[in-house]
Formats: sequence, C-alpha cells, structure tokens
Amino acid sequence: MKKICAVIGVESKKSLNFFALECFLQKWQEKEDILCNIIMLKNNTLEYCDECGHCLIHKRCYKENNDLLKKYIDEIERSDILIISTPVYANNLSARLLNFVNRSRYLAETQQLCKFRLI
Repeated sequence: MKKICAVIGVESKKSLNFFALECFLQKWQEKEDILCNIIMLKNNTLEYCDECGHCLIHKRCYKENNDLLKKYIDEIERSDILIISTPVYANNLSARLLNFVNRSRYLAETQQLCKFRLI
C-alpha cells in the first residue's frame, strides 16, 4: 500500500481546490490501494518564517515545536508520494502554502524532497 500525503493551502473543505483534490484521490483509490492523509494549512497553524537560515545549518526550523510544522514534516517523511495543492492567487501560491514552503525550505535545500514522487 502506498502512503500519500497531500498538503493543501486552503482554509475550508468547501473550496473548489479541496473538492478537486478529493476527486483526484478517489479516482486513484479506485485503481490502486493507497492510504492518504490530507494536511490542511489553516490560518495560524504555522508561524511565519524569519529567514534566519537556522534550518539550513541545523536541518530543522527552530520554531518547529511552537506550531504544527514538525507534525507536518513527520507525516510527509512517512509518505511515499507528496501532493501539493493550492488555489492560485495573483499568479502565485496561496499565502498559507507559501508560508509552509518557506518554513520547510530546508527539506528542498538538503535534498530530502528528492525521495518523493511529487504531484
């Protein structure tokens, strides 16, 4: 069984983006045995990135115990496939997803994301 982690940058399960993600995962489950966890980046679940560079040196954010970042990263690391989903605002990621990307930047910088099939 494949484990999938989907990170979605929306506040509500009523959004079109969440609906599209659910439809995609349902179709996938019809074809393959998968276990999926959806991480919804709701308001105030993550503190903002200070751009201090601590994470690049220590391979972790110094704020990770103050919010849900460590929990999210642990869930991603236990997965085989990572799906990132966001509505597009002004040709950019949602603010929630952009903050998550900034806070977890060390995963990309240290090549830890290379093990995932990204969708």
